[in-house]
Amino acid sequence: LDEQWLEQAALTYAAKWETTEKGVCEALTRKLATRCAQSGEDAELLIEAIPAIAARLVARGYVDDERFATQLVTRLERQGRSRAYIVSKLRMKGVSETLIENVLSKADPDAEQEAAWRMARKRRLGPYCLDPEKRRSQRDKQLGILARQGFSIDLATRIIDATNPPKET
Repeated sequence: LDEQWLEQAALTYAAKWETTEKGVCEALTRKLATRCAQSGEDAELLIEAIPAIAARLVARGYVDDERFATQLVTRLERQGRSRAYIVSKLRMKGVSETLIENVLSKADPDAEQEAAWRMARKRRLGPYCLDPEKRRSQRDKQLGILARQGFSIDLATRIIDATNPPKET
């Protein structure tokens, strides 16, 4: 158990997964804890080396928070996730507020509305609900579904009350 072993573990992790600097640190901490629990070795000396190892991966370009953030935003928008949900995920992954603002400023301005429509289609809400009686009786429930996904109440209301879905979503 030495720093070289830990760096090799970091390289393996970065090769498998697009991640952030914080993600590398968390993965190495878990891996080190698991190994030390199994072998009885002392992790104290190597714990302090983890941030330096992660920084080296960043310096080499193996780990790039901006690249990670851009890919995550694209994937989550495609899944129909709200801007609020995306920001929450980016924060959890350790992406800085400045970088979050930068990446989201480059994103499609209509993505939020398209994501809400995608979610409505997936969950059969609003105009996608084919039973008119069910649609009327469950209007508030449908609004709540979109609101809990992070969409604004104005956007949720427009979608739930729409008579027809957009042509292409």
